[in-house]
Amino acid sequence: MATVEAATGNVARTICVFARNRELCGVDTAVVREIARMQDIAPVPNTPAYIDGVINLRGRIIPVVDLRTRFNMPRVAPDAATRIVVLELNDVLAGMVVDAVTEIRTIQGGEIDEAATVTSAIEGNFVRGLLKLPERLIAQHQRRRAAPSAACCC
Repeated sequence: MATVEAATGNVARTICVFARNRELCGVDTAVVREIARMQDIAPVPNTPAYIDGVINLRGRIIPVVDLRTRFNMPRVAPDAATRIVVLELNDVLAGMVVDAVTEIRTIQGGEIDEAATVTSAIEGNFVRGLLKLPERLIAQHQRRRAAPSAACCC
């Protein structure tokens, strides 16, 4: 959902903001297909530790990644706020477990510091940039080109 503002040349985009271990992160809503309540996840043998398993969402089998595990954070039991954010990447659906979805927000290109300049110590494959807001920072995850079952899906 990107729009171009002719006067400034800034590109506005809409992101889904979610919480992960008291950090706020965002992913472009262009790839978000659904935000689902937490449900039973069927484990799949011989997959990486961060792949929780699969869910059946209206007849579609969707792999689910646990973002806490993927980013070496401790797991916590799901609660009423826990959600599965379903993304579509390269025509493949995948879900990611997040602590909560906090908002859908429209941002301007000038509000983002590119990851290369601010996150050199962070694995650059996952973080696209940092959204600068007066009250907080939000890490904007980039879409991965790899298969969702093999990598973090944001």
